Amino acid sequence: MKLIILVATFFIFTSNCIAQELLQSLFYSTIRLECYENDTINGHVHSIKTNATGFFFILNIDGNYTPTIVTTAHAVKQAEKVILTFTASKKDTFLPDNKRTVIKRLSSFNKYWIYHPTYDLAICPLAAIFGDKIYNSREIYYKAFSEQNIVNLNKQTNGIEINSIEDILMIGYPKGIWDSVNNLPILRKGITATPLPLNYLGKSQILADIPVYGGSSGSPVLLYKYGTFFGNNSIIANGGEVVFLMGICSEDLEGNFSSKNDSNNMITKLPLNLAIVIKAERILDFVDIIKNHKK
Repeated sequence: MKLIILVATFFIFTSNCIAQELLQSLFYSTIRLECYENDTINGHVHSIKTNATGFFFILNIDGNYTPTIVTTAHAVKQAEKVILTFTASKKDTFLPDNKRTVIKRLSSFNKYWIYHPTYDLAICPLAAIFGDKIYNSREIYYKAFSEQNIVNLNKQTNGIEINSIEDILMIGYPKGIWDSVNNLPILRKGITATPLPLNYLGKSQILADIPVYGGSSGSPVLLYKYGTFFGNNSIIANGGEVVFLMGICSEDLEGNFSSKNDSNNMITKLPLNLAIVIKAERILDFVDIIKNHKK
């Protein structure tokens, strides 16, 4: 199976020009999920709109490179329909045309997804949306992550030492905010809040210190290093940038704050700017899930 859509590979870049191209390419790695689910209020069925983030990932299934959209399961499981807005490619090129989009309106959207049995993850093969022509199409433009982009949290990745606490980037559509003119997401920066090699609460996840709002679910969380990199007890790069796929934003944590209003005690939930991030290695579980699904 031949895949023509470009796969983004993120390693070390020591040229400022190339580094800027790297960071700019990240803006094409996600897609806004405009979901609609039905809810009954006072006996009447209403269509409730929610937003979420998906990102592109190439799964290698026995040598077949399968482009997919990855997001959180809770974001799409109840969706009856969805609007997906892809960036179009310039004619006969692999370059983005930010002034043109390819819009897909899908009903019964939840049937397109394959769900992880344990974690809040779901994937949708692009072939389910576009058919097999996606493998040879230049209709849409995107940058996809792959297995080689996933950071190894227990040891060095591509010779680079990974510390317990690292700077991170998160790309998505908080509160559905996006650059609607250029069809681009919002990029935010934070820091890990629990040691990367450890599993927060015994699950394959960490905490991240970064603002999270509705629409951020499914956002890719990237480990971001800039400056001098160390590996094998020596400097291996100086003045460069590196980005690895670290995880998927699943949910935010809130705190209960009490206040008094006359004689009443009131409890208010406020965001703590802490996100639960599922480790990216869990995406690879879908290789076996898909194989078993086909049996």
